[in-house]
Amino acid sequence: DVTYGANTKVEDSHRLYQLQKSNFDAEVNTKKAEAQLAYELQAAKMKQKIRSEEIEIEVVERRKLITVEEKEIQRKDK
Repeated sequence: DVTYGANTKVEDSHRLYQLQKSNFDAEVNTKKAEAQLAYELQAAKMKQKIRSEEIEIEVVERRKLITVEEKEIQRKDK
């Protein structure tokens, strides 16, 4: 009877441990997934910002080119 009681307690403790471990693993996996999504979102925002700045640079370059071409036309007309 004593051995049976001890084995029962060991099994109960083992089941409780497995349940707690499973819950902990699920929580860890959830946090890892959330962190990965947050990282991907931040990376996407940075890429979008970089692309926006590249477009701004292209616009400025085009404006400068147009200004240079206009001045060249004015110079030729004189």
